Amino acid sequence: IALMEVVFSSLAELREERQQNEKVLAEECAKSKQLELKVEAVEARYAVVTEKNVRMLETVKIAEQKVAQTQAHVQIYEELNSNKKKKVKELKHNLKDIEENRAKDLCVL
Repeated sequence: IALMEVVFSSLAELREERQQNEKVLAEECAKSKQLELKVEAVEARYAVVTEKNVRMLETVKIAEQKVAQTQAHVQIYEELNSNKKKKVKELKHNLKDIEENRAKDLCVL
């Protein structure tokens, strides 16, 4: 009878240990599922952020091209403006010469 009690006691302990292990397993499975869901959420967020980054890089590239184009236009207009200033200065000088020559001609008469 003592042997039977030991066997039944061991069996009861094993059942209790099994239940405890099943409980731990269920908890770990739940944690694992939660982590899988978090990983999926992070991967989805990463994909969104990556796509946004690609679009932003494309926007920056376009902006840089527009800046370069605008700078080229500015340089052209500055050169044109400089040439016009030189021409105006030259014309003013010629006009002054003509006016001086007229004044001399009028004095001679």
